[in-house]
Amino acid sequence: MKGLPFYIIIIAIISSALLFSACNSGQTISEQSVLIDQTEDTFLVKPDQSHHKNLFELKDDLWSGKRFRVIAINDVDFNPVFQAEILPACEYLSNYYKRKRELTNFYVEVDSALGKVLENSAGKTSSSIYIPLTMELNRLFQSKADEKTLVIYSDLMEHTSLISFYEKAVLKLMNTNPDSLRKILEQEGNLPDLSSIQIHIVYQPRDANESAVFRQVADFYQDWFESKGAKVNIGANLIGQ
Repeated sequence: MKGLPFYIIIIAIISSALLFSACNSGQTISEQSVLIDQTEDTFLVKPDQSHHKNLFELKDDLWSGKRFRVIAINDVDFNPVFQAEILPACEYLSNYYKRKRELTNFYVEVDSALGKVLENSAGKTSSSIYIPLTMELNRLFQSKADEKTLVIYSDLMEHTSLISFYEKAVLKLMNTNPDSLRKILEQEGNLPDLSSIQIHIVYQPRDANESAVFRQVADFYQDWFESKGAKVNIGANLIGQ
């Protein structure tokens, strides 16, 4: 009987180690970065918190970590970042109802982050898209998250002192020699390996002319992103895969 406590301690230690190992091996983090184009006040599609919530909950995992960032695209290269985060938790060591409350609070913060960007006035004379896009893709590349997603609400129409997609000569170059156009943009920064990142491009053209131009620009970026290994979805609304 004297040896019984020792065995109980050993069993407790082993059980704790197994439980700790199970918790660590099952914990994942999903990360979403959202770029919202504010260069026009006529964009038909606006971000909706419920769509981003659905994207997070494709696997319906209450215990995984979630990280959300939202940044405006406008006429300058650098803009404030608004974010929300909930750390991963171990199902076996956590309170279910407390976790549900934490998750509810996280989505409230997501809604708040989106609102802070959307409340700013839209309509700019120029649009710097490539620099914030490249910066965020490089940041995601370095992220340790298990699932990484970039959502871009934009027509992708770059219009800076370096280059303007509104010029017919540039659109022609996009078709005839896209590599040369890529090299011009790469003066502002290089795209990283994108094989771990899923990219959603969300935009709804207003008419046939806008649709034709957007299709051309979106195809240019899609080919570029996919050559770097990314999975790319293009549409008028955000749909999870």
